Amino acid sequence: MTYNYNTPQNAILSLESAYNNRDMEAIINSKDFIAEAKIILDKVSLGFEPNDEELISETAELLKLSLIRSIQENGFPNFEGVEVEFSEISKADGDLFYLNEKVTYPDGTFYYNKIFLTFDGSEWKIATIEE
Repeated sequence: MTYNYNTPQNAILSLESAYNNRDMEAIINSKDFIAEAKIILDKVSLGFEPNDEELISETAELLKLSLIRSIQENGFPNFEGVEVEFSEISKADGDLFYLNEKVTYPDGTFYYNKIFLTFDGSEWKIATIEE
């Protein structure tokens, strides 16, 4: 399976396809755990030092392992048959961007997500998703 990370929307759709394909490697590759770690540490730690590379790296590894464990325990989310709509991409801070996604399931149930992404000059990666 080929995944596409050349736009924010394609990166999100590729992550959702990776879940449907039960492709753990692609799921991991779709994520930017370093950016997610920085976001979480900034929210939970009043004294967070943005240059503490060791703390950021350790937190990123824990987030990766937590995602793997959650999938092992709860199974892969299913995005088959869903319809998605995206807002325009907006800059959050530095190299962090976000957009809003509306996910509508075949039964009519829908959810809104705020998705934070990073761009390294060639690929978009998902940092975190706020539901």
